[in-house]
Amino acid sequence: MGETINSLKQDKELLQQELTKKAELICEFLQEQLSNRPEKRRSQTSSQQEPSGSRQHLPLYSDETPSFESPALFDSFDEIDIHPNERHRTIKTSKRNREGENTRVRMKNVVGVIARYMTALQEFRRSVSMKVAFDRVGVDRNTISRTAAIAELSLAAPEVFHSLPPWDEKEETLAHYACRCRQAMDDSIKAKIKAMKAKGELLPISPKLGSGLIAFPTMRSQCLESHSLCGRFSEVPDLEERQAESNREQNEKTIRSTQTALRNFRDFLISKYPSETREIYSIPCNELDAYLASFFVDARQKDGSEYEPNSLANYQCGLERYLKEQRYNYSITRDKEFRRSQEALKQKQLELKFKGKGNKPHKSMKLTFADELILRKRGLLSRFNPEGLLNLVWLNNTKAFGHCTGFHGSSLKWGDVRLITTETGLECLEWSYQEYTDVNTKTKRPGTECRIYATPHAPQTCPVQDYKEYAQRRPQAMLYEDAPFYLSIKPVVNLAALHWYNSQALGKNKLAKMVKTMCEKGNIPGRKTNFSVYQSCSTLSEAQSNQLVLICNNLSQQASQSMSSHPGGTNFVIAGSFDSDNM
Repeated sequence: MGETINSLKQDKELLQQELTKKAELICEFLQEQLSNRPEKRRSQTSSQQEPSGSRQHLPLYSDETPSFESPALFDSFDEIDIHPNERHRTIKTSKRNREGENTRVRMKNVVGVIARYMTALQEFRRSVSMKVAFDRVGVDRNTISRTAAIAELSLAAPEVFHSLPPWDEKEETLAHYACRCRQAMDDSIKAKIKAMKAKGELLPISPKLGSGLIAFPTMRSQCLESHSLCGRFSEVPDLEERQAESNREQNEKTIRSTQTALRNFRDFLISKYPSETREIYSIPCNELDAYLASFFVDARQKDGSEYEPNSLANYQCGLERYLKEQRYNYSITRDKEFRRSQEALKQKQLELKFKGKGNKPHKSMKLTFADELILRKRGLLSRFNPEGLLNLVWLNNTKAFGHCTGFHGSSLKWGDVRLITTETGLECLEWSYQEYTDVNTKTKRPGTECRIYATPHAPQTCPVQDYKEYAQRRPQAMLYEDAPFYLSIKPVVNLAALHWYNSQALGKNKLAKMVKTMCEKGNIPGRKTNFSVYQSCSTLSEAQSNQLVLICNNLSQQASQSMSSHPGGTNFVIAGSFDSDNM
């Protein structure tokens, strides 16, 4: 019996040694591939490329790059055990397992972790940011962070990595093994890893802390000893790494802008300089300066028209961001090596402005008092139909609260706007803006408070009465504090009914086009957007107030006559506009 146990132990040690040798060979092979891989640029044209929000993912591996999606490394999502009595049932596939998307797979061993890290590193060198690289690989950022120490130690200090006791899947998890790798890093190895991250040889990502706390019984003592390194309250990553990571975090609009500039510049090079096949970050500064100067002077839109002056400047900034991400040695916007392209851009902008370009053709126009009168006359701002009431409440809130920092109509809740009574007995609506922490103050107007006061002398135009009417028309289930403020309208509404709205939030797209939709239905000319409300005046003169009261009185009389002539009530159809002139 003892001999059998000893032989099994020897077999186990031999298998572990074989796995370690296999990991060494794969690491060496990957390093050679990354260091010797020729730079190849993608030859797809702009007609084949789609915007980043809807384009399909390109294959991650070329003919020269080894594929790591093998049964030895990953679990297969395709192999599903089906009970014999349940074969007639339809198997639901993963939501992410769709055509054109990268499915996420679970690592089985150390080799798979290192291979996934190297693939993400390769994509990071080619892409704009780590977010784009992780999306292309189909892996979550936190997943890479939890096991990053394994790959970092194998690349920065392979001799230390191979001296560690091999990983045993029956004894510990990969997260625990990552903790051991992190423990094996001394100050010199940490300094080397930091230097490699700065050079782009490693992913500039901080270790994911708080993982690996739940250990198997055989690893409990080891995890308790490493609690200072892997615990939930362990040391915070150093300031330089966090700063480098935050600098690379870009919002979606910036990423799209960078990709658009890069795509248009590449298409220009393909069309005018077909022999140029290098990536732009590998082109010497004097040649790249000449290409950029030619691009700023000769580039045209797809329809053959000239670009706007600001568009060319945005392209320059987008290319600057991309080159900075790729650690290009020069700045195309500041360095004297790119003086030719900088001067070409300035001259082109002056030429375009002389031709009339750059006059903000898409600027939104102010929503004037006359426009509001037209909207009220045609029932698009009215208490007597569901669409007009919704528009009216939205307009009142946007005028009163839209200037405040953190006010967002799409995320507004019913409890955010409260009906209160002041010390003088005057009713008002107050927005609880203290709960918000948004820092965007572009539309903030100083000297105003987040309240709407009632107008007892003019109840027809009182915003508080509009709010009360809107509250009465809401379903009872939508009167709790966390309910969405703006509700969708029922497809067909009986105006005599109590409730006009669904128990469902109004869509963000409809909220973003409130003014545009109103003005189109009211036949009001000009380009009107939600920003037009910020430009309008929130206070009215006495003559304007009297005119507004007169119109509201007429609308009230017309609505009363219509209800009396149709005792059963009239139907309102959301597809059409409510025109009071036809009542």
